[in-house]
Amino acid sequence: MTKEGVSLPSNVAIIAGMAAGIISMALLDMWLNRHVEESEDPVEGLMEIGRRFSEKYAIATEDLTKARQRFTDEAEKGLTAHDESAELKMIETFASSGTGLKRLSPGPYVVLDIQPDCFELLLATLSSKKQISVSRRKRFAVPDMFQKGKSQNLFALYASCIATHFPEFVNAQDAQVPISVSFPQPYNQTERSRGTILGWTKGYDLPDAIGKDFNDLLTAELRKKRVENPIVALVNDTTATFAAARLKGNKCRIGVVIEQQGTNACYLERLSDGHKITKGASVAVPGDAIKYKLVNTQWGEYKMSASIKLLEEEVAITRGLQNEYDLLTCGSTVTTLIANEWAHLIDTEQIRIETPSNNPLARLMLENVTFIVSDYTASMWKTERLLQEKFGIRCGLWTRLLLKQLCEIVLKRSAVLASIGVASLVHRSQDSGQCAIALHGGLTQVPGYINYMDHALSLACPEIEISWDIHTRTDISCTSLGTSVCGAAAVANRLTGNQR
Repeated sequence: MTKEGVSLPSNVAIIAGMAAGIISMALLDMWLNRHVEESEDPVEGLMEIGRRFSEKYAIATEDLTKARQRFTDEAEKGLTAHDESAELKMIETFASSGTGLKRLSPGPYVVLDIQPDCFELLLATLSSKKQISVSRRKRFAVPDMFQKGKSQNLFALYASCIATHFPEFVNAQDAQVPISVSFPQPYNQTERSRGTILGWTKGYDLPDAIGKDFNDLLTAELRKKRVENPIVALVNDTTATFAAARLKGNKCRIGVVIEQQGTNACYLERLSDGHKITKGASVAVPGDAIKYKLVNTQWGEYKMSASIKLLEEEVAITRGLQNEYDLLTCGSTVTTLIANEWAHLIDTEQIRIETPSNNPLARLMLENVTFIVSDYTASMWKTERLLQEKFGIRCGLWTRLLLKQLCEIVLKRSAVLASIGVASLVHRSQDSGQCAIALHGGLTQVPGYINYMDHALSLACPEIEISWDIHTRTDISCTSLGTSVCGAAAVANRLTGNQR
Protein backbone atom coordinates (compact mmCIF):
# COMPACT_ATOMS: atom_id res chain seq x y z
CA MET A 1 0.00 0.00 0.00
CA THR A 2 1.25 3.49 -0.74
CA LYS A 3 0.40 6.88 0.63
CA GLU A 4 1.56 9.98 -1.27
CA GLY A 5 4.03 7.84 -3.15
CA VAL A 6 5.69 6.40 -0.01
CA SER A 7 5.71 2.60 0.42
CA LEU A 8 4.30 1.39 3.76
CA PRO A 9 5.64 -1.82 5.32
CA SER A 10 3.36 -4.77 5.83
CA ASN A 11 2.64 -6.27 9.27
CA VAL A 12 5.01 -9.11 8.47
CA ALA A 13 7.81 -6.67 7.69
CA ILE A 14 7.19 -4.76 10.91
CA ILE A 15 7.31 -7.94 13.02
CA ALA A 16 10.47 -9.08 11.21
CA GLY A 17 12.12 -5.72 11.84
CA MET A 18 11.29 -5.84 15.54
CA ALA A 19 12.68 -9.36 15.80
CA ALA A 20 15.86 -8.30 14.05
CA GLY A 21 16.26 -5.38 16.46
CA ILE A 22 15.83 -7.65 19.50
CA ILE A 23 18.38 -10.12 18.12
CA SER A 24 20.83 -7.28 17.37
CA MET A 25 20.57 -5.96 20.93
CA ALA A 26 21.11 -9.44 22.34
CA LEU A 27 24.17 -9.97 20.15
CA LEU A 28 25.57 -6.56 21.16
CA ASP A 29 25.10 -7.41 24.83
CA MET A 30 26.83 -10.77 24.34
CA TRP A 31 29.66 -9.04 22.46
CA LEU A 32 30.25 -6.52 25.22
CA ASN A 33 30.13 -9.20 27.91
CA ARG A 34 32.59 -11.32 25.97
CA HIS A 35 35.07 -8.43 25.70
CA VAL A 36 34.83 -7.68 29.41
CA GLU A 37 35.42 -11.34 30.22
CA GLU A 38 38.31 -11.58 27.74
CA SER A 39 40.40 -9.14 29.75
CA GLU A 40 40.43 -11.56 32.71
CA ASP A 41 41.52 -8.55 34.79
CA PRO A 42 39.33 -7.19 37.59
CA VAL A 43 38.10 -3.70 36.74
CA GLU A 44 39.16 -2.48 40.20
CA GLY A 45 42.69 -3.77 39.60
CA LEU A 46 43.01 -1.90 36.33
CA MET A 47 41.61 1.27 37.90
CA GLU A 48 44.21 0.99 40.68
CA ILE A 49 46.97 0.72 38.08
CA GLY A 50 45.62 3.88 36.45
CA ARG A 51 45.65 5.72 39.78
CA ARG A 52 49.26 4.70 40.36
CA PHE A 53 50.23 6.04 36.94
CA SER A 54 48.49 9.36 37.72
CA GLU A 55 50.37 9.75 40.98
CA LYS A 56 53.69 8.69 39.50
CA TYR A 57 53.62 11.15 36.57
CA ALA A 58 52.20 14.13 38.47
CA ILE A 59 54.44 17.13 39.20
CA ALA A 60 54.04 19.08 42.44
CA THR A 61 53.05 22.74 42.11
CA GLU A 62 56.01 23.91 44.20
CA ASP A 63 58.41 22.02 41.92
CA LEU A 64 56.90 23.67 38.85
CA THR A 65 57.32 27.10 40.44
CA LYS A 66 60.93 26.34 41.32
CA ALA A 67 61.66 25.06 37.79
CA ARG A 68 60.14 28.16 36.14
CA GLN A 69 62.21 30.48 38.34
CA ARG A 70 65.37 28.57 37.58
CA PHE A 71 64.59 28.70 33.84
CA THR A 72 64.20 32.48 34.12
CA ASP A 73 67.53 32.75 35.95
CA GLU A 74 69.29 30.67 33.29
CA ALA A 75 67.74 32.81 30.54
CA GLU A 76 69.16 35.92 32.17
CA LYS A 77 72.56 34.22 32.37
CA GLY A 78 72.38 33.34 28.70
CA LEU A 79 71.59 36.94 27.79
CA THR A 80 74.61 38.21 29.71
CA ALA A 81 77.58 38.82 27.49
CA HIS A 82 80.24 37.06 29.55
CA ASP A 83 78.42 34.17 31.24
CA GLU A 84 79.35 31.06 29.27
CA SER A 85 78.10 28.73 32.02
CA ALA A 86 74.45 29.37 31.13
CA GLU A 87 72.41 26.31 30.14
CA LEU A 88 70.29 28.46 27.81
CA LYS A 89 72.40 29.86 24.97
CA MET A 90 69.97 32.69 24.02
CA ILE A 91 71.19 33.20 20.45
CA GLU A 92 70.40 36.28 18.33
CA THR A 93 68.49 35.23 15.21
CA PHE A 94 69.08 38.33 13.03
CA ALA A 95 65.57 37.72 11.72
CA SER A 96 63.74 40.25 13.85
CA SER A 97 63.48 43.03 11.31
CA GLY A 98 61.44 40.75 9.09
CA THR A 99 59.00 39.69 11.79
CA GLY A 100 56.91 42.83 11.42
CA LEU A 101 56.68 42.13 7.66
CA LYS A 102 57.11 45.78 6.76
CA ARG A 103 59.73 44.91 4.17
CA LEU A 104 59.51 41.76 2.07
CA SER A 105 60.93 41.28 -1.41
CA PRO A 106 58.37 39.57 -3.73
CA GLY A 107 59.50 36.80 -6.03
CA PRO A 108 60.47 33.11 -6.10
CA TYR A 109 62.61 31.43 -3.44
CA VAL A 110 64.16 27.97 -3.34
CA VAL A 111 63.51 26.69 0.19
CA LEU A 112 65.61 23.98 1.83
CA ASP A 113 63.65 22.87 4.90
CA ILE A 114 65.89 20.49 6.87
CA GLN A 115 64.19 18.12 9.31
CA PRO A 116 65.65 15.40 11.57
CA ASP A 117 65.32 12.40 9.25
CA CYS A 118 64.50 14.11 5.95
CA PHE A 119 64.43 17.45 4.16
CA GLU A 120 62.05 19.22 1.80
CA LEU A 121 62.82 21.28 -1.27
CA LEU A 122 60.23 23.62 -2.68
CA LEU A 123 59.80 26.68 -4.84
CA ALA A 124 57.82 29.30 -2.93
CA THR A 125 56.74 32.52 -4.60
CA LEU A 126 55.82 35.62 -2.58
CA SER A 127 53.33 37.98 -4.21
CA SER A 128 53.18 41.74 -3.73
CA LYS A 129 50.19 41.12 -1.43
CA LYS A 130 52.36 39.00 0.88
CA GLN A 131 50.79 35.73 -0.17
CA ILE A 132 52.97 32.68 -0.73
CA SER A 133 52.19 30.01 -3.31
CA VAL A 134 54.01 26.71 -3.87
CA SER A 135 54.68 25.46 -7.40
CA ARG A 136 57.00 22.59 -6.62
CA ARG A 137 57.60 20.48 -3.52
CA LYS A 138 59.60 17.31 -2.95
CA ARG A 139 60.65 15.41 0.17
CA PHE A 140 63.91 13.46 0.49
CA ALA A 141 64.93 10.93 3.12
CA VAL A 142 68.33 11.19 4.83
CA PRO A 143 69.81 7.67 5.13
CA ASP A 144 71.73 6.82 8.30
CA MET A 145 75.03 6.82 6.40
CA PHE A 146 74.67 10.58 5.84
CA GLN A 147 73.83 11.33 9.48
CA LYS A 148 77.21 10.22 10.83
CA GLY A 149 80.81 10.48 9.70
CA LYS A 150 81.94 13.20 7.29
CA SER A 151 79.74 16.28 7.04
CA GLN A 152 80.71 16.73 3.38
CA ASN A 153 78.51 13.79 2.44
CA LEU A 154 75.43 15.38 4.01
CA PHE A 155 75.98 18.80 2.44
CA ALA A 156 76.74 17.17 -0.90
CA LEU A 157 73.36 15.43 -0.66
CA TYR A 158 71.59 18.76 -0.12
CA ALA A 159 73.45 20.37 -3.03
CA SER A 160 72.89 17.47 -5.40
CA CYS A 161 69.13 17.49 -4.83
CA ILE A 162 68.92 21.26 -5.32
CA ALA A 163 70.90 21.09 -8.57
CA THR A 164 68.97 18.09 -9.90
CA HIS A 165 65.42 19.12 -9.10
CA PHE A 166 65.61 22.88 -9.71
CA PRO A 167 67.86 23.19 -12.79
CA GLU A 168 65.85 25.97 -14.45
CA PHE A 169 66.11 28.14 -11.34
CA VAL A 170 69.62 27.45 -10.11
CA ASN A 171 71.27 27.72 -13.52
CA ALA A 172 69.46 30.81 -14.78
CA GLN A 173 71.88 33.42 -16.10
CA ASP A 174 69.63 36.47 -15.89
CA ALA A 175 68.28 36.19 -12.35
CA GLN A 176 69.40 33.72 -9.72
CA VAL A 177 66.64 32.63 -7.39
CA PRO A 178 67.69 33.10 -3.72
CA ILE A 179 68.00 30.07 -1.43
CA SER A 180 66.54 30.17 2.10
CA VAL A 181 67.39 27.41 4.60
CA SER A 182 65.83 26.10 7.81
CA PHE A 183 68.37 24.25 9.98
CA PRO A 184 67.14 22.66 13.26
CA GLN A 185 70.55 21.86 14.76
CA PRO A 186 72.37 24.01 17.37
CA TYR A 187 74.28 26.86 15.76
CA ASN A 188 75.38 30.39 16.64
CA GLN A 189 73.87 32.94 14.26
CA THR A 190 76.46 35.43 13.03
CA GLU A 191 74.53 37.02 10.15
CA ARG A 192 71.14 36.52 8.52
CA SER A 193 72.54 33.86 6.22
CA ARG A 194 75.38 32.53 8.37
CA GLY A 195 75.77 30.46 11.51
CA THR A 196 78.54 28.51 13.22
CA ILE A 197 77.56 24.92 13.97
CA LEU A 198 77.80 24.24 17.72
CA GLY A 199 77.00 20.54 17.78
CA TRP A 200 74.61 17.86 16.60
CA THR A 201 71.45 16.37 18.07
CA LYS A 202 68.53 14.19 16.90
CA GLY A 203 70.80 11.26 16.05
CA TYR A 204 73.34 13.17 13.93
CA ASP A 205 77.07 12.99 14.63
CA LEU A 206 79.26 14.95 12.20
CA PRO A 207 82.07 16.26 14.42
CA ASP A 208 84.18 17.73 11.60
CA ALA A 209 81.47 20.36 10.96
CA ILE A 210 81.48 21.74 14.51
CA GLY A 211 82.91 25.26 14.55
CA LYS A 212 82.37 25.71 10.81
CA ASP A 213 79.91 28.01 9.07
CA PHE A 214 76.80 26.34 7.61
CA ASN A 215 76.72 28.71 4.65
CA ASP A 216 80.34 27.95 3.72
CA LEU A 217 79.78 24.18 3.88
CA LEU A 218 76.67 24.23 1.68
CA THR A 219 78.00 26.87 -0.74
CA ALA A 220 81.16 24.82 -1.35
CA GLU A 221 79.07 21.80 -2.39
CA LEU A 222 76.68 23.91 -4.47
CA ARG A 223 79.55 25.35 -6.49
CA LYS A 224 80.78 21.85 -7.28
CA LYS A 225 77.39 21.43 -8.95
CA ARG A 226 77.82 24.83 -10.69
CA VAL A 227 75.08 26.36 -8.62
CA GLU A 228 75.83 30.01 -7.85
CA ASN A 229 72.52 30.99 -6.25
CA PRO A 230 73.06 32.94 -3.01
CA ILE A 231 71.98 31.62 0.37
CA VAL A 232 70.18 34.68 1.73
CA ALA A 233 68.72 33.32 4.96
CA LEU A 234 69.60 30.66 7.53
CA VAL A 235 66.95 30.20 10.21
CA ASN A 236 66.17 27.89 13.10
CA ASP A 237 62.88 25.97 12.89
CA THR A 238 61.48 28.03 15.78
CA THR A 239 62.26 31.26 13.92
CA ALA A 240 60.51 29.85 10.85
CA THR A 241 57.46 28.92 12.97
CA PHE A 242 57.40 32.46 14.37
CA ALA A 243 57.67 34.06 10.93
CA ALA A 244 54.92 31.86 9.47
CA ALA A 245 52.52 33.10 12.15
CA ARG A 246 53.51 36.71 11.51
CA LEU A 247 52.78 36.34 7.81
CA LYS A 248 49.12 35.75 8.70
CA GLY A 249 49.03 39.01 10.62
CA ASN A 250 49.23 37.31 14.01
CA LYS A 251 51.04 39.45 16.58
CA CYS A 252 52.98 36.41 17.66
CA ARG A 253 55.62 36.86 20.37
CA ILE A 254 56.83 33.27 20.86
CA GLY A 255 57.56 30.41 18.46
CA VAL A 256 57.63 26.86 19.89
CA VAL A 257 58.54 23.60 18.15
CA ILE A 258 57.69 20.27 19.85
CA GLU A 259 58.82 17.54 17.48
CA GLN A 260 59.37 13.79 17.64
CA GLN A 261 63.11 14.18 18.19
CA GLY A 262 63.55 17.58 19.75
CA THR A 263 62.02 20.81 21.06
CA ASN A 264 62.99 24.48 21.20
CA ALA A 265 61.56 28.00 21.37
CA CYS A 266 62.28 31.56 20.27
CA TYR A 267 60.72 34.77 21.58
CA LEU A 268 60.82 38.56 21.44
CA GLU A 269 63.21 39.89 24.09
CA ARG A 270 63.19 43.52 25.24
CA LEU A 271 66.48 45.22 24.51
CA SER A 272 68.63 45.91 27.56
CA ASP A 273 72.08 47.44 27.99
CA GLY A 274 73.12 44.50 30.16
CA HIS A 275 72.40 41.91 27.47
CA LYS A 276 74.68 40.55 24.78
CA ILE A 277 71.84 40.88 22.23
CA THR A 278 73.04 44.26 21.00
CA LYS A 279 73.86 43.74 17.31
CA GLY A 280 71.76 42.64 14.38
CA ALA A 281 68.22 43.74 13.68
CA SER A 282 65.46 44.76 16.06
CA VAL A 283 61.75 45.15 15.61
CA ALA A 284 59.36 47.75 16.95
CA VAL A 285 56.22 45.89 17.93
CA PRO A 286 53.07 47.90 17.06
CA GLY A 287 51.88 49.78 20.11
CA ASP A 288 55.25 49.52 21.88
CA ALA A 289 57.92 52.15 22.26
CA ILE A 290 60.39 49.44 23.28
CA LYS A 291 62.55 47.67 20.73
CA TYR A 292 62.63 43.89 20.69
CA LYS A 293 64.88 41.22 19.25
CA LEU A 294 63.99 37.68 18.32
CA VAL A 295 66.05 35.27 20.43
CA ASN A 296 66.54 31.54 19.94
CA THR A 297 66.70 30.08 23.45
CA GLN A 298 68.40 26.83 22.35
CA TRP A 299 66.85 25.34 25.48
CA GLY A 300 67.83 21.71 24.90
CA GLU A 301 70.61 21.69 27.52
CA TYR A 302 68.47 23.14 30.31
CA LYS A 303 68.83 20.83 33.37
CA MET A 304 65.30 20.09 34.50
CA SER A 305 66.67 17.60 37.02
CA ALA A 306 68.11 20.50 39.05
CA SER A 307 64.62 21.52 40.16
CA ILE A 308 62.33 18.54 39.49
CA LYS A 309 62.97 14.96 40.52
CA LEU A 310 62.93 12.90 37.35
CA LEU A 311 61.37 9.48 37.08
CA GLU A 312 63.75 6.54 36.93
CA GLU A 313 62.58 5.94 33.37
CA GLU A 314 63.39 9.54 32.41
CA VAL A 315 66.83 9.30 34.03
CA ALA A 316 67.54 6.20 31.94
CA ILE A 317 66.68 8.14 28.75
CA THR A 318 68.69 11.28 29.56
CA ARG A 319 71.68 9.76 31.41
CA GLY A 320 75.00 10.96 30.02
CA LEU A 321 73.42 13.28 27.44
CA GLN A 322 73.62 17.06 27.44
CA ASN A 323 70.26 17.82 25.86
CA GLU A 324 68.17 16.84 28.89
CA TYR A 325 65.25 19.26 28.41
CA ASP A 326 65.19 18.46 24.70
CA LEU A 327 64.71 14.77 25.48
CA LEU A 328 62.24 15.21 28.33
CA THR A 329 59.80 17.21 26.18
CA CYS A 330 60.03 15.52 22.77
CA GLY A 331 57.71 12.98 21.17
CA SER A 332 60.12 10.04 21.17
CA THR A 333 60.29 10.11 24.98
CA VAL A 334 56.50 10.05 25.21
CA THR A 335 56.29 6.90 23.08
CA THR A 336 59.26 5.27 24.88
CA LEU A 337 57.73 5.83 28.31
CA ILE A 338 54.38 4.41 27.21
CA ALA A 339 56.01 1.35 25.64
CA ASN A 340 58.22 0.68 28.68
CA GLU A 341 55.37 1.05 31.17
CA TRP A 342 53.26 -1.36 29.11
CA ALA A 343 56.13 -3.85 28.94
CA HIS A 344 56.50 -3.67 32.73
CA LEU A 345 52.80 -4.44 33.23
CA ILE A 346 53.18 -7.48 31.00
CA ASP A 347 56.41 -8.64 32.65
CA THR A 348 54.92 -8.38 36.15
CA GLU A 349 51.67 -10.01 34.99
CA GLN A 350 49.56 -7.06 36.09
CA ILE A 351 47.63 -7.35 32.83
CA ARG A 352 46.83 -10.44 30.79
CA ILE A 353 47.07 -10.05 27.05
CA GLU A 354 48.05 -12.08 24.03
CA THR A 355 51.27 -10.60 22.70
CA PRO A 356 54.14 -11.75 20.45
CA SER A 357 56.83 -10.21 22.70
CA ASN A 358 57.53 -8.79 26.15
CA ASN A 359 57.66 -5.25 24.71
CA PRO A 360 55.04 -5.24 21.95
CA LEU A 361 54.81 -1.42 21.82
CA ALA A 362 58.52 -0.90 21.19
CA ARG A 363 57.71 0.56 17.77
CA LEU A 364 54.94 2.82 19.02
CA MET A 365 54.72 6.08 17.04
CA LEU A 366 53.09 9.43 17.81
CA GLU A 367 50.52 8.74 15.12
CA ASN A 368 49.54 5.58 17.05
CA VAL A 369 49.19 7.58 20.28
CA THR A 370 47.02 10.08 18.41
CA PHE A 371 44.84 7.23 17.18
CA ILE A 372 44.44 5.74 20.66
CA VAL A 373 43.63 8.92 22.60
CA SER A 374 41.11 10.01 19.95
CA ASP A 375 39.23 6.68 20.05
CA TYR A 376 35.89 7.50 21.66
CA THR A 377 34.02 4.43 20.44
CA ALA A 378 32.14 2.62 23.22
CA SER A 379 34.11 -0.59 22.74
CA MET A 380 37.35 1.09 21.57
CA TRP A 381 37.19 -1.17 18.53
CA LYS A 382 39.48 1.15 16.56
CA THR A 383 42.23 0.69 19.14
CA GLU A 384 41.50 -3.03 19.23
CA ARG A 385 42.09 -3.25 15.47
CA LEU A 386 45.26 -1.11 15.69
CA LEU A 387 46.75 -3.26 18.44
CA GLN A 388 45.98 -6.50 16.59
CA GLU A 389 47.09 -5.46 13.12
CA LYS A 390 50.20 -3.41 13.96
CA PHE A 391 51.46 -4.87 17.24
CA GLY A 392 49.90 -8.36 17.38
CA ILE A 393 48.22 -7.58 20.71
CA ARG A 394 44.87 -9.04 21.75
CA CYS A 395 43.31 -7.68 24.93
CA GLY A 396 39.97 -6.84 26.50
CA LEU A 397 38.09 -3.57 26.59
CA TRP A 398 39.21 -2.53 30.07
CA THR A 399 42.85 -3.14 29.21
CA ARG A 400 42.49 -0.95 26.13
CA LEU A 401 40.97 1.76 28.30
CA LEU A 402 43.98 1.51 30.62
CA LEU A 403 46.31 1.96 27.65
CA LYS A 404 44.41 5.08 26.61
CA GLN A 405 44.67 6.46 30.14
CA LEU A 406 48.42 5.76 30.21
CA CYS A 407 48.88 7.64 26.91
CA GLU A 408 47.00 10.64 28.27
CA ILE A 409 48.96 10.68 31.55
CA VAL A 410 52.38 10.55 29.86
CA LEU A 411 51.26 13.11 27.29
CA LYS A 412 50.15 15.49 30.04
CA ARG A 413 53.50 15.27 31.85
CA SER A 414 55.35 16.09 28.63
CA ALA A 415 53.12 19.13 28.01
CA VAL A 416 53.55 20.37 31.58
CA LEU A 417 57.35 20.05 31.38
CA ALA A 418 57.38 22.00 28.11
CA SER A 419 55.15 24.67 29.65
CA ILE A 420 57.86 25.45 32.21
CA GLY A 421 60.08 27.04 29.59
CA VAL A 422 57.19 28.59 27.68
CA ALA A 423 55.77 30.20 30.86
CA SER A 424 59.09 31.91 31.56
CA LEU A 425 59.18 33.27 28.00
CA VAL A 426 55.57 34.44 28.26
CA HIS A 427 56.48 36.61 31.25
CA ARG A 428 59.51 38.01 29.41
CA SER A 429 57.73 38.71 26.13
CA GLN A 430 54.08 39.47 27.00
CA ASP A 431 52.64 42.82 25.95
CA SER A 432 49.94 44.52 28.00
CA GLY A 433 48.81 41.25 29.52
CA GLN A 434 48.58 39.40 26.20
CA CYS A 435 50.83 36.87 24.47
CA ALA A 436 50.30 34.96 21.20
CA ILE A 437 52.25 31.72 20.77
CA ALA A 438 52.93 29.95 17.47
CA LEU A 439 53.05 26.21 18.11
CA HIS A 440 54.32 23.60 15.66
CA GLY A 441 55.43 19.97 15.69
CA GLY A 442 54.22 16.39 15.68
CA LEU A 443 53.53 16.19 19.42
CA THR A 444 51.26 19.24 19.27
CA GLN A 445 48.99 17.36 16.85
CA VAL A 446 48.14 14.71 19.44
CA PRO A 447 44.64 15.42 20.84
CA GLY A 448 44.79 16.92 24.31
CA TYR A 449 48.40 18.13 24.20
CA ILE A 450 47.63 21.81 23.60
CA ASN A 451 44.87 21.71 26.22
CA TYR A 452 47.31 20.31 28.79
CA MET A 453 49.85 23.02 28.00
CA ASP A 454 47.21 25.75 27.95
CA HIS A 455 45.97 24.69 31.40
CA ALA A 456 49.52 24.62 32.81
CA LEU A 457 50.18 28.11 31.43
CA SER A 458 46.91 29.45 32.85
CA LEU A 459 48.14 28.39 36.30
CA ALA A 460 51.66 29.77 35.78
CA CYS A 461 50.56 33.02 34.07
CA PRO A 462 47.03 33.72 35.38
CA GLU A 463 47.28 37.44 34.67
CA ILE A 464 48.22 36.98 30.98
CA GLU A 465 45.78 36.19 28.18
CA ILE A 466 47.40 33.53 25.99
CA SER A 467 46.34 32.71 22.43
CA TRP A 468 47.63 30.02 20.06
CA ASP A 469 48.51 30.07 16.39
CA ILE A 470 48.43 26.62 14.76
CA HIS A 471 49.58 26.06 11.18
CA THR A 472 46.78 24.62 9.02
CA ARG A 473 47.99 24.83 5.42
CA THR A 474 48.56 21.46 3.74
CA ASP A 475 50.41 22.60 0.62
CA ILE A 476 53.38 23.90 2.59
CA SER A 477 54.76 23.06 6.04
CA CYS A 478 54.97 25.64 8.80
CA THR A 479 58.77 25.75 8.73
CA SER A 480 58.92 25.96 4.92
CA LEU A 481 56.48 28.86 4.94
CA GLY A 482 58.41 30.72 7.62
CA THR A 483 61.75 30.02 5.93
CA SER A 484 60.53 31.58 2.69
CA VAL A 485 59.29 34.62 4.64
CA CYS A 486 62.69 35.06 6.28
CA GLY A 487 64.36 34.79 2.87
CA ALA A 488 62.11 37.52 1.50
CA ALA A 489 62.88 39.71 4.51
CA ALA A 490 66.63 39.14 4.08
CA VAL A 491 66.55 40.12 0.39
CA ALA A 492 64.50 43.23 1.18
CA ASN A 493 67.03 44.31 3.79
CA ARG A 494 69.93 43.73 1.41
CA LEU A 495 68.21 45.93 -1.16
CA THR A 496 67.89 48.70 1.43
CA GLY A 497 71.51 48.38 2.46
CA ASN A 498 71.07 46.51 5.73
CA GLN A 499 73.43 43.58 5.22
CA ARG A 500 72.97 42.13 8.67
